[in-house]
Amino acid sequence: YSEDVKGSLTVTKTVTGAPASEANKTFEFTVTGPNNYSTTVTLKAGESQTLTDLALGTYTVTENGTAAGGAAQISGYTLAVSGEGDVELTATDKAKTATVTNAYSEDVKGSLTVTKTVTGAPASAFDKEFEFTVTGPNNYSESFKLKNGESKVLIDLALGTYTVTENGTAANGAAQIKGYTLAVSGDGDVTLTASDKDKTSAVTNAYTETNEKTSVSIQKVWDDNNNQNGDRPASLTVTLSNGQSVVLNDSNAWSATVDDLPKYENGSEIVYSWSEEQVQGYRMSSSVKDQNDPSKTIITNTYDASSVQTSATVKKVWDDNNDAAGLRPSSLVVYLLQNGTQIDTCTLNEQNGWTATVNNLAKYDATNAEYVYSWTEETITVTGYALESATVSDTTTTLTNKYTAPVLGSLKIKKALAAGAPTDASSMTYHFTVTGTKGYTTTVDIQGEGEFVLDNLELDTYTITEDTASAAISGYTLSVTNNGATVVINSANQEECVITNTYKKDVQTTPDPTGTNPTGTEPTGTEPTGTKPSGTKPSVESPYSEVQEPSETTPTPTTAPDKKIDSVSIDDKPVSPDDFTEKPDGTVEFSSNTIEGLTLGVHRALIKYNDGTTITIEFEVVSSAGRGRSIVKTGDTAKSNLVPAAAFLSIAVGAVAIVIFRRRRTERDAK
Repeated sequence: YSEDVKGSLTVTKTVTGAPASEANKTFEFTVTGPNNYSTTVTLKAGESQTLTDLALGTYTVTENGTAAGGAAQISGYTLAVSGEGDVELTATDKAKTATVTNAYSEDVKGSLTVTKTVTGAPASAFDKEFEFTVTGPNNYSESFKLKNGESKVLIDLALGTYTVTENGTAANGAAQIKGYTLAVSGDGDVTLTASDKDKTSAVTNAYTETNEKTSVSIQKVWDDNNNQNGDRPASLTVTLSNGQSVVLNDSNAWSATVDDLPKYENGSEIVYSWSEEQVQGYRMSSSVKDQNDPSKTIITNTYDASSVQTSATVKKVWDDNNDAAGLRPSSLVVYLLQNGTQIDTCTLNEQNGWTATVNNLAKYDATNAEYVYSWTEETITVTGYALESATVSDTTTTLTNKYTAPVLGSLKIKKALAAGAPTDASSMTYHFTVTGTKGYTTTVDIQGEGEFVLDNLELDTYTITEDTASAAISGYTLSVTNNGATVVINSANQEECVITNTYKKDVQTTPDPTGTNPTGTEPTGTEPTGTKPSGTKPSVESPYSEVQEPSETTPTPTTAPDKKIDSVSIDDKPVSPDDFTEKPDGTVEFSSNTIEGLTLGVHRALIKYNDGTTITIEFEVVSSAGRGRSIVKTGDTAKSNLVPAAAFLSIAVGAVAIVIFRRRRTERDAK
């Protein structure tokens, strides 16, 4: 036997030209040899590794990752590897060394700047992005986008030829602008060399406007059952989106065409559209392009009665001589009626010119029947104004109010005091309230037997009421004749109302001084037959008897048939019917309060009858020793005969009747 001879192989790594940043870079080696020997060695620059106990033979040393993109490559540097390959171990030279050297040399790089310029384009194109692709050595490719005035710098480019291409410049491409032609310059191949490694590609897009023209058409279609309600307008104005308008009507078959329109604007094709004014009662049901002619628009309007609207206007006219009376109201409320039902109100005045309009009113009801709109007005409270006419023209109603000066009347209120009123009654103030049925009310004060006239009163019925509480006098009972009277004023004439106050002295029962009348009631003293014994004088104990001269027997008075007393007054002061009694035998009997209310002295009684005749009787009231006052006849006159026989007047004083004859007496006893 003979001992096998073994060898050794030392692998050493050397690096030159590498940047300092790569000082710790590791390199991998594969060593293969006889008998399928294979091992991997990893070394840094300057390191070595010895493989021992190797069979003699040929060994191959290979550095891994030296190919393009491999681990041994350093970006920006060119790699040259030496010292690798086959190493043979022999018996005489069995220890070998393989020194593998990586020699790096820095690459020479260039740059390429691409700029974009746009000319002649519309304003919108200056913000447009243009896309580029640059290709070059070693499968280089880069894409990017630029706007007008922008640039892109490509660096670290290997020397060589690069191609700059603007994309989308072909017909209908992204770089094209409608209405313009495009000419591109500055693109193509650019070569980078060691002596000219930085280049620029200035790509310019020059646009030229074509000024292409077009035309558009409009066709109006009415879907309204051949204008069944007559609401289709005689013409219709339609407006193109550029502001041009055309008028459609029957004469042009409701169609029109607009020519010589720009086809493009700002690089885009102009889309023309049509609009129309609102048509009452119609809605635009469709607006479509004609399938056979895209430039033609067909607009269809469909009739809808429920959407038809109208308006109602009211105007107020005043026929009042420019408000000469100064009574015209400052405003007036008017009412809008729809088929007689109020639906709205308006206030007319000087500020709105006495006119108002209500818009957006339905013209038809659900049954397609046309509504009737009318106007009415509030009642004018100013007397003299009246609605004279309401004329209608189309949708305008004119309400004319005429002023006629009202007929005004007057009312005289007279205060009368019946005979027997106390002295205080003549000086006190009487208060009255006057009211009308139209809201009129006022107060009137009258002193004593005075009067007051109310002028300029509307024609109306007025009620005159005296305040009886303030008219009361202590010791007297007040009765008022005609209080609360109503007076109708129906003309310009003056009407009169007389309200009479009668004061009755409160009577207290006093015992009869003769002792013959315990009840305190005096006999009437009236002769039943209407006669007195002639020449008889009253007894001195009778303080209420009349003294008369002896004479012939007084005939029994008789009255004419149907002759009645209208009124009785004493000293021109009316005597209330409550204070006298008309006797069947023709006498008039006064109450005791009436006589006792008279002053001492001569008085005159006037009796008026319904046939116009009158009789006047004079008498005198004198004091007496008894209670009350006595009356003495002084004379009489008559404007007409009451009866053929001598009539007489009976005056009851203190319940004792005293007869005063019609015939004049020449003697009287005042005692």
